[in-house]
Amino acid sequence: MLFATSWIFATTVPIPLATAEIVELSGNDAIVFAQSQFSSDVGLLTPGHYQWSAWLSAQGRVRQLFALLRPDPDRLLAWLPRGSANDMVTALTRYVMRAKVALRVVPDLVLHDGEAEPSASGVLTPADSGWLLALPGSTPRSAVLASAPASPAPDPRRLVEWQLADVDAGLPWIGPEVADMFTPQALGIERLGAISHAKGCYPGQEIVARLHYRGGNKRGCFRVSIEQPAPPRPGTSIVSATGSALGTLLYAAPSDAMRSRGLAVLPQQEAEHLAPTLESGACVEILGPAGKSPSTD
Repeated sequence: MLFATSWIFATTVPIPLATAEIVELSGNDAIVFAQSQFSSDVGLLTPGHYQWSAWLSAQGRVRQLFALLRPDPDRLLAWLPRGSANDMVTALTRYVMRAKVALRVVPDLVLHDGEAEPSASGVLTPADSGWLLALPGSTPRSAVLASAPASPAPDPRRLVEWQLADVDAGLPWIGPEVADMFTPQALGIERLGAISHAKGCYPGQEIVARLHYRGGNKRGCFRVSIEQPAPPRPGTSIVSATGSALGTLLYAAPSDAMRSRGLAVLPQQEAEHLAPTLESGACVEILGPAGKSPSTD
């Protein structure tokens, strides 16, 4: 069997969904380097655990959002659910300087739907060739990051279901199309525990602290339904009835034969009074704030 026998699976084999975008940071200074660059408190991350984290620009915008795994004392793995591992390695390399840390893209790992009882939040469950971690949300889910199996092939239908579950859980994943556009507060990643207000400096920390302690954030992340079966591209503009810009779509997936469902960043105070559309004219319905259970909207 591919995975550790201690896992309790609803099906015999986890279902492969898509290639996993993963960056490895290794070496004597891996933890110190990550602590200086990422928004979570990496110093509190012990081997065998994971946390949610982000890499911000100096202007306090989210460049990458990821699960940060620490399988070994001097090794970290950043899993980017919608990001680009190549982009992250290229950009982070500029800041290595004299630090004893090696950065590389981890090849040949695949995201699987584990169909298992999730491990405790923050705990990595090892497998023969990878790891299992619990995802945030009201419905328990497990992501398995492991080598590509000989069979079965990735399942496009299950991948769509997985993406819709991400939407319903309000997980504001960042792809290249929307990188470096939004503050952590606009995306709501504080509820993932991806931001530390107690650790030392990191890129964008002053702006994040100002918005946290003094307020001023005017945008939030919302679940939306779009009257368009083919999901619009991430980064698609959402506009008012007069054509003025209101917000931006983070990502979406087809929900039925007529609609797509996704996450968008929109004005926080005015959202319930908006009648937004895409620039194409497709109607956009605001379903509720990201992270709020759909059953309680």
